[in-house]
Amino acid sequence: MGNVQRSEKNFEEARNLSPIEEESESMLCFKEMYQSSNFSESEERGYKMIRSPYKECQKTLRKMEEAEASGDNDEAETGLRDKSLKTTVEQLKRRLSQAEREIVVLKRHQSPQKCQSHEKCEILHRDLLTWRDDHEKRIASQIVRWQMAERRRLHDEMESTRKVYDNIQRYLETLEKRSVKSYLDFRRQIDVWEKRLKEDVINLHESSLMELCDQFRAW
Repeated sequence: MGNVQRSEKNFEEARNLSPIEEESESMLCFKEMYQSSNFSESEERGYKMIRSPYKECQKTLRKMEEAEASGDNDEAETGLRDKSLKTTVEQLKRRLSQAEREIVVLKRHQSPQKCQSHEKCEILHRDLLTWRDDHEKRIASQIVRWQMAERRRLHDEMESTRKVYDNIQRYLETLEKRSVKSYLDFRRQIDVWEKRLKEDVINLHESSLMELCDQFRAW
């Protein structure tokens, strides 16, 4: 029983000496900063080196709490716990000191200036995406307006061309009608001239024949 009490006392002292629970919140906050930032490979390895002993510490404490809560008073297991307790506490202390040093190093690498630069980059990225979307929308609307304007222009030109064609067609029909009328008038005039010429020729021949007959009579 004395060994059990000493083990419990040493375990409580180990829990009081190790500030893992106090560092857990800072570790979670630092993890969020890590996930929201772009770490280099060396920083990522440092973070994994911290997380690995921290997880092992949690597993060790969890096993010790389960062993304490189980109420197992077996003397062999109690002696084994007593022997390994000091070693475990020393290992936890060394790992905790190493983790604290690595946290300080990582905090130096993850400076507020880097966080501000990352936030500015995010803002610029969002602004760039917004500008690109607005620019694409303006280009699309401009293309639609240009297509509609071109369609109206082509339609107006086709209408104007059709009107000109209709005017030319009507003018040709008018010329054709006038040509037919002129031809008929000219043909009638030619017929009149031919008839008049025939009459003149006949009259001339008759007068010449009469004169010739008169001359024969005079002889």
